[in-house]
Order: sequence, then structure tokens, then C-alpha cells
Amino acid sequence: MAPTSPDTPPGHRPYPIPAELPLGQRVAARLAVVALTGWAATDLLRATLAVGWYEARIVTVTHGHADVGLAWWAYELVDALLPSGLTVSVVVDRAWMLAAVVAATAFVGWLHQARGTARRLGSPFDGVVGAWWVGLLVAVGLHLLTRLHDALTSTDGAARGSAWDTRLVAYPLWGAGTAAAVIAAALCVRLIRRTAEDQQEAAEARGISEPA
Repeated sequence: MAPTSPDTPPGHRPYPIPAELPLGQRVAARLAVVALTGWAATDLLRATLAVGWYEARIVTVTHGHADVGLAWWAYELVDALLPSGLTVSVVVDRAWMLAAVVAATAFVGWLHQARGTARRLGSPFDGVVGAWWVGLLVAVGLHLLTRLHDALTSTDGAARGSAWDTRLVAYPLWGAGTAAAVIAAALCVRLIRRTAEDQQEAAEARGISEPA
């Protein structure tokens, strides 16, 4: 059992991932939480640098000042640190794709472990459907829309220089996509922690200290 104190409310779990779960599921859960958090952070970084790139583009054309100074400075710093021949957009995009693949793999691995534990305990598993599915679908949809916008407003894109190629369109779209990714990651992490608590309670109810 995880240690408790006299002030701990009944049924409260002091650890997000209870220590009594099987080693395989504990490792899978922690990896999934770390990977999902990393994906959300990478998406936030990607959006920030995208805004910084847009601000740098405006500064180059107008010789004025950046309106979103923090994003512009972040972009300029990363651009200065990269070796010659590498662009910020390419590097960050590759990092995002790697983080997304790692997060998806870790989450699917945890789902497999959690469903196996639920079967052994004879308890229901709520991870098949839920709010996290909606969050992921919205995040994926907005990401695909962002990709389409970026392609259409690229140097050779059909919408280059049009009303679609403005901050009024790009910034809200990028912001909504990042918000959706962060919310989706948070919902998945919440599912992992809730499932860990529910399965630990099921194991205790059956008198099992560590589910096999």
C-alpha cells in the first residue's frame, strides 16, 4: 500500500500512479504521462516559433517592430543557435512529429497494459471511449487544418499574399491547434491516473496487493 498520513482523506491516493500496480503498467503509465506532456510542450513550442517566424517576416518587410516580441525573440534565438543550412520550421516540425509518434506509441502501450490488468481483475475499463477521444479528434482535425493553411500560404502556395495569409487567420488557427493539443494530452493523462486509481481499488477489494 502507498503510505498515507492521518490527514489523508479516505480513498485518496497520494501518488498519481499508485505504487501497487504491476511493474509493467507502472512503467507504461509513467512513460505515457511523460510522452504526452512532452508532445504538448513541443506543440506549444512549435506554435510559439511559428508566430515568431511570422513576426520576423513582417519585421523584414516593414523594418518595424515585432508585435509579439517574446515569440520573435524565441525564433531569433533558435535560428541563431541552429547550424547553417537548417531552418527553424523544419527542425521544429521534425521534433513535433517525433514527439507525436512517441506519445502515440506510449499511450497505446499503456492502453494495452491497462486493458490486460482490467481483464485479470475482472473490472470494467473505461478507456475505450471517453472525452479523451473527442479531444484527440479535435486536436488532429485542427492540426490537419493548420497543415493545409501552411501549405496554401507557403512561398508557392495558392493563397500566398491573400487574406488567408495574415495574422488574423494564422494566429488564431495556431493558437486553437495548440490549445486542443494541450487539452487532449491533459485528458489522456487524466484517464491514465483515474484508471490507475480505479484498478488499485479493484485490486484491494479482491484482496490483491499487487495485480499479476
